Amino acid sequence: MAEISRTIREIRKRLAENQATFAKRMGVTQSTVSKWESGTQSPDTQSLLNLSEISGIEIGDLLEDDDHDFRRSDFGITVTISGSVQAGEWVEAVEWDSFQHFQVQIPTPKEWPDLDIQGFLVRGNSMNNIYPDGSVVFAVPVIKNRIRPGPGDRVIVERRDNRQLFEVTLKELGLDSEGELVLWPRSNDPRHQTPVRVGSKQPDDIEEVRITGVVVASFVLDRAARYLK
Repeated sequence: MAEISRTIREIRKRLAENQATFAKRMGVTQSTVSKWESGTQSPDTQSLLNLSEISGIEIGDLLEDDDHDFRRSDFGITVTISGSVQAGEWVEAVEWDSFQHFQVQIPTPKEWPDLDIQGFLVRGNSMNNIYPDGSVVFAVPVIKNRIRPGPGDRVIVERRDNRQLFEVTLKELGLDSEGELVLWPRSNDPRHQTPVRVGSKQPDDIEEVRITGVVVASFVLDRAARYLK
């Protein structure tokens, strides 16, 4: 939000207007302009259209350097899909290269707070009972937002092995017969039926297992999508 805040301030100063005068031009209150410029509130879609018309700057350019992974509008938020989740796929980097990133807009309740939301493309069959291959899941980082996932939550999991390679996967958090936390695949594929343990009980080649995000929304193709092939 820092970049759009600076841009709004620069547009106002270029017009040689104080916040009160600029607010009248924009059709909002001075308090709203103050919040935009301080970065505590983002302009809605209509305000962005007005800013674009006043400044001659395209909306995409107004938002291009915004430092959030998502952008809020009246219609929801725009989230960057920056990586994939796939059981058994070990890679050198958790995220894709930046040129592979793409953005999607998802409808969200207006009362949702401004949390960073990460998007992941689902690959493989380890969670295909819920998220078939090609689905997209949207997750909130747990450490940054002080979230403690519980049983039943679907979570993003990173495993690091002794080669310093990473597996980023999607699992459902649950409890085993001893009450210990485990990460369950939800799959009809016989290769994906064994849970991943959380904590110190790891295979010798696994150095770390950590939950990095909790899924808050998803995009899943309906079975009728087969008619489009």
